[in-house]
Amino acid sequence: MHDARTSTALRQLSGLGRAPDPPGWAWAVVTPERTGRLGLPPAACAALGAGGAAAVRVVGFCQGDALVLCRSGAGRPVTVDRRGRVYLPVAMRNDDDMALLVAAHRRNEVVVIVAVAVLERLGDVLAGGFR
Repeated sequence: MHDARTSTALRQLSGLGRAPDPPGWAWAVVTPERTGRLGLPPAACAALGAGGAAAVRVVGFCQGDALVLCRSGAGRPVTVDRRGRVYLPVAMRNDDDMALLVAAHRRNEVVVIVAVAVLERLGDVLAGGFR
């Protein structure tokens, strides 16, 4: 990464807002398997306490277009197998080449899975005045 003091582009970005919050989320883009399973990235497995020698039961619920997985709380039981995979809801398996955005927050023990289309919508909102 370039030093912000010497990079013209980064110097211009520094005036856009407040300093960012400390990183709490780990992000990854993953493609589901044809079987309907999704291999969770290492950060997501760590947030859910999965990835050991045995399967782990977590709680899942749909929030809009997203699947939210938590270590505990209200929701439907979901199994993370010993290889760190979960079965996706049928609504999230509709496209063979669909990529999913997986966000994991280890401290809060939560994982959010949503189609990358949310990034496209965010890009449209952010770039709306420049098109």
